[in-house]
Amino acid sequence: MHWSLIFFGFFAGWTLGAGHVHRKKIFIDTDLFSDVDDAGALLLALTHNRADILGININYPAMYSGLAASSLLGYYGHPDVPLGVKRPLSNDTYFDDYIFQNGEYVSKVAYHWRGNASLPWQDASGTWDPVELYRKVLSEQDDHSVTIASIGFLDNLSGLLSSSGDAYSKLSGKDLVTAKVRELVVMGGSYPSGREYNFFGYNATAVAHVVNTWPGAMIFSGGELGERVMSGARLTVEGPDEDPVRAAYQWYT
Repeated sequence: MHWSLIFFGFFAGWTLGAGHVHRKKIFIDTDLFSDVDDAGALLLALTHNRADILGININYPAMYSGLAASSLLGYYGHPDVPLGVKRPLSNDTYFDDYIFQNGEYVSKVAYHWRGNASLPWQDASGTWDPVELYRKVLSEQDDHSVTIASIGFLDNLSGLLSSSGDAYSKLSGKDLVTAKVRELVVMGGSYPSGREYNFFGYNATAVAHVVNTWPGAMIFSGGELGERVMSGARLTVEGPDEDPVRAAYQWYT
């Protein structure tokens, strides 16, 4: 889908008063693997002057997704942002067996921009377990201060809700979310049916768990908002030759 950029317009930041810019604390949960819109969303988030990126979790268990995210973090100047990848890690790469048209880009970004990455090539074992990373980062934040942006599957969030107290916090996952999270913004669903790939395409049970038990505010950016909006064309023509997301759009399309 091509609506991650519209989605990020909901929460990337805002201005409070004359000349005062409020930096919004955002934790991104992405399925950076198949569709290139996640790469576009990360470009926007990592270069937005009102976004304070606390962490990134990958919700598809692919080694190359973690490596690509590490390359993007380094290239856009955020090498210290912690990164988690769903386990168990695999060496899966994307193949378009739906319309047999779109190309794989994640492994290519990971390889060609590996010089920017904090992870060694073909080794994503140094990434965090996503639930552990959530618990660490949330425990360190002020109450009701974090926006979680879900732009993929909801497995990591389901795991967070089911988690128990640990070395980072004595609170259960649900209580930790209640204490620290201001809002969950979900790129998923479709009005009015609710049926959309992020909800049914990978783990609908995890989706149902999160949607039905999340203890705070949820905002849904449904597929109907951006299904006819294409993104990336101008970037591929006018973007810097060395930009990894520009290359990702070219490889994908």
